[in-house]
Amino acid sequence: MDAKVFKQRVLPYHRKLYRIAFRLLENSDEAEDVLQDAYARLWQKRGTLAAVDNLEAFCVVMVRNMCLDVLKSARMRQDPLGTNTADVTVQQSVLATYENKESMRILQEVLETFPLQHQQIFKLRHIDDCSMETIQQITGLQAVHIRVLLSRIRKKLKERIKEIYTYESQTHTGTA
Repeated sequence: MDAKVFKQRVLPYHRKLYRIAFRLLENSDEAEDVLQDAYARLWQKRGTLAAVDNLEAFCVVMVRNMCLDVLKSARMRQDPLGTNTADVTVQQSVLATYENKESMRILQEVLETFPLQHQQIFKLRHIDDCSMETIQQITGLQAVHIRVLLSRIRKKLKERIKEIYTYESQTHTGTA
C-alpha cells in the first residue's frame, strides 16, 4: 500500500478517531499525540491492512486501546486535569468540568454494575460513536440484538440514575 492509498483509506476516519481520543483523554494535545502514534503504527502495518475486513473498526479499537494506555501511564497520574484551559474563563471551565466529570462519574458507576458486554456495547455506541456495523464487527452480535441491548441499557441507566438523583435530592432536603 503506497502513501496515496493509505491516505485514501485511513484519513477519512480522522475526525471520528480524534473525537474518540479527545473524549477519553479530555486533552486535545494528548488526543493529537495518540492519533499521530496510531497513524505511525498503521503505516508500519500498511502491508497487512488489506486483509482487515473493517478498517474503521480496526482503527477505532487501536485508538481506544492507545488512549487507555495513556490514561494508565504515570504521565496522566501526575497531571490528571490536563492544564489545557488557556483561553477559557477559569470559573466557567472549572464548573463545567466538575459537572461533566460528576455526571460521567455517576454514569460510569452505574454502567460498571452492568455485564461487561453491555458496558462495551454502550461505550462503543455512545462514547466512541461507532456505527452499528463497527459494533457488529467488534462484538460479533447482530445489529438487531445490539439495538435491543442498547434500548434496554439506556432504559436501565435512566432508571438507576434517576434513583440516584432522587435519593441525593431527598438527602439534601432532609426527606429521606
